[in-house]
Amino acid sequence: VNDLKLRASFGANGNQEIGAYDRFSTYGSGYNYADGTGIAGGIAPNRIGNALLSWETTYQYNAGVDLGLFKDRLTVNVDAYLKQTKNLLTNVPLTYNEGALDPQTTQNIGTVQNKGFEIGINSTNIQSESNGFTWSSNLNFSLNRNKVIDIGTLRDDQGQEVDRTIIGTYTITQKGAPLGAFYGYVV
Repeated sequence: VNDLKLRASFGANGNQEIGAYDRFSTYGSGYNYADGTGIAGGIAPNRIGNALLSWETTYQYNAGVDLGLFKDRLTVNVDAYLKQTKNLLTNVPLTYNEGALDPQTTQNIGTVQNKGFEIGINSTNIQSESNGFTWSSNLNFSLNRNKVIDIGTLRDDQGQEVDRTIIGTYTITQKGAPLGAFYGYVV
């Protein structure tokens, strides 16, 4: 063993990518209505804003080992991580009776977790100084598991609080499953 390093780190950062003006409701013109004497010009809500939007925050923990053997002819790197995002910026569908043309609004709901590890093995198999021929091998393996820890709750038809499920055109987001998993018919 000619090289051995242990590494650990922690960090937190925010995501400010809230859409431009998503916190404000917007209105559009051209939605005329009959007022009894004729047609009058009107406006209607295009999008319902959310004044409570804030940054989402991601916390990440990392640990690793670097190992060099045989004068660094064989090196091994192992990393493990846990990453958790809280106050996730999520587009949440609205019911049509809320009156907006855009049937969704951005909210800070949910927690998502990513965890995994990476292994890298590098070897110098042949290193000839006389003829300049070198043969080295690199092998790596990584594994990541993504899971929705919480996506909020809502009330069902009986008034009971149940876990929220967000179904998009091709994706579904629900507690215990990966974020934005593909969704569709099995054929």
